[in-house]
Amino acid sequence: MENLIIGFIIGFICGWCALRSALMQKVKLMVEEAEAQESSPTLVIQKIRIDFIKENDIIYCYDKNNGTYLAQGDSYEDIQVTLEKNYPNTVFVCNASQIAEITKK
Repeated sequence: MENLIIGFIIGFICGWCALRSALMQKVKLMVEEAEAQESSPTLVIQKIRIDFIKENDIIYCYDKNNGTYLAQGDSYEDIQVTLEKNYPNTVFVCNASQIAEITKK
């Protein structure tokens, strides 16, 4: 009878240690997954209002809010390519009448 009680106590302790070890591994895995999700970059899209000025057959593009020069080109398509290359993840907003005006030949 004494050996049965000792065996039960030893089994309980071994089971407790095994359960604790399994839970610690699970928590460690969950923490690593959370850290990996935090470190992944989030896409931030910037919106810039633009203004066009056409001088001597060259079109200049400026930030409408602060007047900063953004790009220049011979056509709207040239400016569009330059803006896409120099400002990724950015949306440019302008009046449709300005686009119609600069694309007139």
